[in-house]
Amino acid sequence: MQITRVLLASVCVVGGWSGGAGAWQAELKGGRWANELRGLAVDGAGDVFATGYLHNRFAVIKLSGSSGATVWHSRFTGAARALALDPTGNALAAGITWNSPYDFEADFTVAKFAGGNGGSLWRREISDGVAYTIATDATGDVVAGGIIDEAGTVSHVTKLSGATGADIWRSNIGDTASGGTCASLAVDGVGDIVAAGNSFDGDYDFLVVKLSGSTGAELWRYEIDGGANALDFANAVALDGAGDVLAAGRLQTAPGIFAFTVVKLSGITGAELWRQELSGNVAGDAFAVDVTHDSVGNAIAVGAMENMGTSSDFAVVKLAAATGTEIWRQMIDGWVSPYDEAAAVAVDASGDVVATGRIGDFISSAFFFSIVKLGGATGVELWRQPLPGRGGPGIGYSEGAAVAVDADANVVAGGLMYISTGPAYRPLTVVKLSGAEGADVIAGRKLLVTDVAGDPTGRNVVLQAKIGIGASPDSPADPRIGGATLEVRNPTTGESAAFALPAGNWQGLGNPPGQKGYKYGDAVLSAGPCRYVTIVANRALKASCRGDQIGFSLDEASQGSLALRLTTGSGTSARRYCMLFGGTVLQDTSTATGAGKFLAQDAPAPVTCPFP
Repeated sequence: MQITRVLLASVCVVGGWSGGAGAWQAELKGGRWANELRGLAVDGAGDVFATGYLHNRFAVIKLSGSSGATVWHSRFTGAARALALDPTGNALAAGITWNSPYDFEADFTVAKFAGGNGGSLWRREISDGVAYTIATDATGDVVAGGIIDEAGTVSHVTKLSGATGADIWRSNIGDTASGGTCASLAVDGVGDIVAAGNSFDGDYDFLVVKLSGSTGAELWRYEIDGGANALDFANAVALDGAGDVLAAGRLQTAPGIFAFTVVKLSGITGAELWRQELSGNVAGDAFAVDVTHDSVGNAIAVGAMENMGTSSDFAVVKLAAATGTEIWRQMIDGWVSPYDEAAAVAVDASGDVVATGRIGDFISSAFFFSIVKLGGATGVELWRQPLPGRGGPGIGYSEGAAVAVDADANVVAGGLMYISTGPAYRPLTVVKLSGAEGADVIAGRKLLVTDVAGDPTGRNVVLQAKIGIGASPDSPADPRIGGATLEVRNPTTGESAAFALPAGNWQGLGNPPGQKGYKYGDAVLSAGPCRYVTIVANRALKASCRGDQIGFSLDEASQGSLALRLTTGSGTSARRYCMLFGGTVLQDTSTATGAGKFLAQDAPAPVTCPFP
C-alpha cells in the first residue's frame, strides 16, 4: 500500500512511493493536533475530494484516485464541516470562518472550488453562524444548513446560486428564535429540500422539515419527543428512490436511556410510515449517526449501542423498506474496548454495506480507524481492516469519519490517525482499499520461482515487494497471534499453493515489539517451506521459501504471470497483501527444458486482488 505524507503548511511530500492504481493511504498534516476530516466524495473519474480543517484552516483537498497523490488543495482561516460535488465535478464546502483562531464571532460559510485546479469560484459568509451540512440540486444550485444567531440561535437553511453564490432564499426551520440545529440535508428529484436536526422549545426534539426548492417555504414538518423531554436529535437524512425520507438519530426515552432511532416518512406529506427505536441488550446509550439505503429501499443505519459486558459497540442495522422490520444487525466489540462507534456508511452496487468508525483495542490502549464490509443480504462480516496509528506504547486515538465506494467498488474512507513516532500528531487521513476483500494491493519489486523436472527439492520462491501499513501489534491481524499464510497462484491455470507460517515462528520488530513490523524464521523448515518472511512497515515485504514442501510446479510451457498473497491473522480481521507479477518478465521457462524459472520485477499494484 502506498503511503503519501503531505505537510500542507509547506506543501511538500515528505515520504511515500508510487504503488500504481491500487490501495493507498494519504496523510495530510497542517499542524500537530488541530486536524480533522469532516467530508469525503469520489467524482466520476474516481478522484477523491476531502474536506475538514488543518491547523485551524478551512481545507479542501483533491487526491488522485489511482495513487493518492495530492492534485490540489485550498485553505483559508476557518474550519470546513461538510462537502458536496456539483453535477460538473466542482467542489462545495460548508463550515465556518473567523478572523483568528480566537475569534468567537464565527461566520456561516459556503465556498466553491473548481474541480480541475481548486481555484476559488466564490465564497458566501453569513454573520454569526456555523454551516454543518451541504448539498446541490440537479441545476448546480447549493443548499447549506446549520445555525445562525438572529436574536437567539436558530436552525437555518440557505439556498445559493451555484454560479455566483448569491442568496436565492433563507429559511429558519427551528422553533422561532429558540434554538435547534440543521445537521443534514438532502435534495429530492424536483429540487425540494429535506432538512434534519433538532428544534428547541424548552427541550430538544427530533426534527425533519421539507422546504420548497424554489421559495424555501415549509411544505411539512415532523417533530417527535422521545418521552424524556430532553435530548432528541436527527443526525442524518437520506431519500430513497421513491422520494420518501429516511432519518436517523437518537431519542431519549427516560433519564440516561437513549434509543438508536430510524424513521421513514412520506416524501409528499411527511406522514410517519414507520419508526424503529432500537437498543442493545441493556438499556443505556444508543444512537444512529448515518443512514443510507440499498437499491430496493431497505434502510441501513450505523452508530453505537450499549451491550452488557462490552459497553458501547460499533453498530450496523438493516431495516425493511416497507415496514421497518429489522432484517439484521451487526455489533462489533473492539476487543474489550468500551467506546466503539460506527460513524458513516455506504452501499455498493451489489448491495453490500461498508461502514467506518472506531474500534478499540484494550491490549494496546488504542482506537483503530476501522473499515468493515458486511454482506448486504445477511449482515455477515466479509472483511475488516483495523488501521492502526504508528508508535507506542499505546498508539492513541484513530477513527474513521467518512466512507464512499467508487465505480469499481473500491472503498475510500477518511478520518484521523494517531502517530507517536517523534512528536505525536494526528494527520487527516484518507485510505483506499480493494472492495473485494479489503486487501492491500501492493507493488512487487522482484519474484523468482524455480522448479527442476523430477526433483521438487529444487523448488524456490523468493519475493520482494513494497508495503505500507502493517498489522497493529496485539491486534487479530498480528501474525504472532493468528499466524500467517503465503500463497502463490497462476491466474491463467488456477494452479495454487499455500505455505503455512505458524504464529510461534514470528517475532515483533521494534520497541515495543511489532511497532516496526514482524519477522518469521524457520531455518530447518520444520513448519513448512519458508525459511524467513519479513514485514517492515512502510518499507518492504520479503520472503524466501524452498524445497519439496512447495506444492507448485512450472510444468506449463510458460506462466505468463504469477500472483502472490500474504495473509496475516485469520478470519474477517486478517490483513492481506496482494501482488501480481506479469509486466516485466525477464525469464519464463518450463521444466520441460529441465529447469523451470519465472523471474519478474517492477510489478505495479494490481487494481484488484488476483485471488478468488
